[in-house]
Amino acid sequence: MPNGMVRVGSCAPERLQHTSYYTSHLVYTNLTFWGWAFLIWGVLQILAGAVTLSRNAWGAYLGVGLAATSAILWFFMIFAAPFAAILGVTVSLLVVGGFTAGMHPDEY
Repeated sequence: MPNGMVRVGSCAPERLQHTSYYTSHLVYTNLTFWGWAFLIWGVLQILAGAVTLSRNAWGAYLGVGLAATSAILWFFMIFAAPFAAILGVTVSLLVVGGFTAGMHPDEY
């Protein structure tokens, strides 16, 4: 461990001169935009859950759409954060399966 820390510390001044190194490896370059995007996405998910619990069909459809879109977006993150991406895709597909299992329009 200390050997790795020394290596990282010794090459840090060299990397500070090359700012393109940092910006080319960032997943999100505009954190303010993505913060608002994830906040709105979370509010939509909570809305879909609340409407589904009140037994409205459009809540289930909204939940399926959000979870399917989430699975696709997590799939694109596979190389940036592999463990989180696999977990995110799995949970999103389980949500889609949970919403669509036994989904009959006349039940709502």
